[in-house]
Amino acid sequence: MKKTLLFMLLPLLCILLQAQETVVIDGVTFSVDKKTLIKYSADKADEEYVVPEGTEIISEYAFGHNRHLQVLTLPLSLKEIGDNALAGTGLKTIIWNTYPDVIGDWIWGFPAYASNLSSFLTLGNSTNCISVDGVLFSKDKKKLLGFPPTKVGNRLSGKYEIPEGTEVITKQAFACADIAIVILPSTINRIEEDAFSVRWLIPTGDDTIEELIEVFCKTIIPPEIIGNPFINPEYIALYVPEESADIYRNTEYWKRFRTINGKSTDSGIQQMKQSSNLESWIENDILIYRM
Repeated sequence: MKKTLLFMLLPLLCILLQAQETVVIDGVTFSVDKKTLIKYSADKADEEYVVPEGTEIISEYAFGHNRHLQVLTLPLSLKEIGDNALAGTGLKTIIWNTYPDVIGDWIWGFPAYASNLSSFLTLGNSTNCISVDGVLFSKDKKKLLGFPPTKVGNRLSGKYEIPEGTEVITKQAFACADIAIVILPSTINRIEEDAFSVRWLIPTGDDTIEELIEVFCKTIIPPEIIGNPFINPEYIALYVPEESADIYRNTEYWKRFRTINGKSTDSGIQQMKQSSNLESWIENDILIYRM
């Protein structure tokens, strides 16, 4: 009888213990010290929310499934954003007071899903980041930190030219972006993991196009590559300064692009040969490949 009673009380004890470790403020769950935002209620109907100063961590999936919130302001005190923390929401604008030291994966969304984000803004007292025409950069404008997915809003032919002076494209900076073409400046020297993980395009059935269509790179020396920033370079046309074309064709990773300045690469040809069901078609004057 005592064992049965203890077994029945255990779930209640767990709930009570959890309640002691968290606090709910206007539909938002925080750790008891209010340093971690754990969950923003999916039912909370406010269109704007300012994360309180003192908050240091936004937990993974914290804002997921809330389709009401459109404008989110992040605090100066923020140090970490967890995986998918801002994904799966109706957010249109994020206002950054600081860019955290720790950034999780796919913080505003996974490429398989569309996003509503159209602008990243900053305030005058932002410590380490700045908004340039709605795109988030480091304060010195040398690192591109985040590109709002629907800023251009055209996955078939949309184009974005990264400003001169930019040196680094950070991890997943273009996650979910609705663009097809990117122009890299002559100053770029490093491109990080999944940087151009643009939104997947699904023309028919279950087939997907996960990569950009064209990349224009103005730098003479091929930039350093971290991981696999272009996802499927074998299906992307690359254009570089003509005097550097052979250098790109003989540089690891860059030589994997389908064509360089219109000339097919060995890696691109080999990849196409391995696919027995590769199809292509013209749409808006752009050659599109589908596996």
